[in-house]
Amino acid sequence: MITYIRGLILILVLAGNAWKDVREHKISLPLTLASFPPAFFCAYLSRDDFPFGLLYSLFPGCISFMLTWLTGGQIGAGDGIILCLIGIMYPVEDVCVILMAALFLAAAYSGILLMRRHRKEESYAFVPFLFAGTVLVAVTGRMAVP
Repeated sequence: MITYIRGLILILVLAGNAWKDVREHKISLPLTLASFPPAFFCAYLSRDDFPFGLLYSLFPGCISFMLTWLTGGQIGAGDGIILCLIGIMYPVEDVCVILMAALFLAAAYSGILLMRRHRKEESYAFVPFLFAGTVLVAVTGRMAVP
């Protein structure tokens, strides 16, 4: 039961943030921050590796924050916050699979844009790719998200 609750929380937060990221190039901080307490509660109830595995699962989000700082904001801080939220809910293996799926989808989208002769300087939202990566990984059966 808790697996479905955490999956539902994650899908709803990612869908809402993906929509906002596409339209405004930022995430909904109140929505995201409001999802952290239920995420911690779900992690406490469902993760066998709590609390040390939780810290390990936050690593991809922390790397994203470092990349935000190193690139001068080219990579948004919202991506790191979303990756940290995913890291709270799932083990680091699932977080990395979701991130790799999102990066693959973003690379494919970039290739399509380049073939259509779009400018290389354009930026696009990454949270929709995290959302699509999460759904893709859930549908393929890698993790238990409804």
